[in-house]
Amino acid sequence: MSTFRESLLLKVSGLAEQLEERLFHLYGIHNELIQERLQELAEVMERVGEAEAELRQVCRTVEPKLRGWADVGEKGGDPEGPGDVGPWGPHGGHQGPEHGLGQSQAPGGGRDSEQPKGVRSST
Repeated sequence: MSTFRESLLLKVSGLAEQLEERLFHLYGIHNELIQERLQELAEVMERVGEAEAELRQVCRTVEPKLRGWADVGEKGGDPEGPGDVGPWGPHGGHQGPEHGLGQSQAPGGGRDSEQPKGVRSST
């Protein structure tokens, strides 16, 4: 009976050692995959950061222009020069007689309905 136990213990120990080696091998493979994915993630995050910085720069460039255009609607002038040419073309965006349409025929019912929220008509 003791030889059977010894034999069984040897087999169990051998199988446990094989299992341990396979697990270490699998852990190694998964560790490499995780490291590759983390590297990819770091690269993507770097590109996201660059895009975010570029977008911030665009916003800093565009924001003053938009504020100037909003002022045009409130004050009735163009911050870039003479005349009544705002961000939506002459006369606040409606297509007037110079384009063959009178103000009453403008799409959407008139000038004010075509302008974005927060921009007032100069009339």
